[in-house]
Amino acid sequence: MLDTAFTILIELLFALVFVAVLLDYLRRRDPLSRDLVLVFGSVATLFVVQLVGLLFGSTPPWLAAASGLLILAQPLFTLRLTARLRPVPRALLVVATIGFGGVF
Repeated sequence: MLDTAFTILIELLFALVFVAVLLDYLRRRDPLSRDLVLVFGSVATLFVVQLVGLLFGSTPPWLAAASGLLILAQPLFTLRLTARLRPVPRALLVVATIGFGGVF
């Protein structure tokens, strides 16, 4: 029981951070805020899929596929965010983008 309560607490705190980042993006609409939303949003979709599964008994295939795609894009989103804060070689961003495209 304690494990479940702890998991729910962590997910609620993550949701709170995601909502704060999303609201910041909606107010400022700058590239840094957008990349933060992408990083946090890709993980947040996992929680949405879990919630849908708990509420409805199963997850629609399209939702599971979209969530999988976003979580596979997580390294690319994180690299883009890093490039906003620190110098990242352009070639690395290109290779990462091509690599993500190769997932399909």
